[in-house]
Amino acid sequence: MIRLLRRRGPVAAFAALAMAAGPLVAQQPLPPDQQAEVLLTAARKAHNEGNLPAATQAYRDLLQKFPNVPQANGARFGLGIVLLNSPDQDFAKAIESLTPVANDGGSPDRPAAAYYLGVCQRALALKELAKPNNKPAADAKFAEAHRWFATARDLYAGAKLDEKAARARCDQMEMELR
Repeated sequence: MIRLLRRRGPVAAFAALAMAAGPLVAQQPLPPDQQAEVLLTAARKAHNEGNLPAATQAYRDLLQKFPNVPQANGARFGLGIVLLNSPDQDFAKAIESLTPVANDGGSPDRPAAAYYLGVCQRALALKELAKPNNKPAADAKFAEAHRWFATARDLYAGAKLDEKAARARCDQMEMELR
């Protein structure tokens, strides 16, 4: 093979080396950002297809393996929404997942995360009300829901999303009536 490469010149030698090294280059792992993007895409696809268990697992895998990549807040938001939409709604875990997104001023999902935090807090307050002698705990949750709905209203209004701002304002007013 070396004789053949010498006869054909340096271009042929480079091409032969590139072909031989091709499988080695293909086996190199993707950088963390790209791996996270692959996982986030798979999670969103599963979510959009209604496969909530697969979406939940993919979001959790991304957050476990790559908690500090730029895509992490997208995964946190997606996981929070999946936890709200799943048959076994887990409001406490949704709050845990959505809070960092709602507090991140650079996140495009911040207004929606704040709104869904209000939804979660309201749901937990209603559960507290169903228990005997739990009005103070329920009132605390309603106050927290009020705060998140107000935050969402302001963020939506700032983004000129008037219908969403109005919806958040209505939910905020409901908390004031409680």
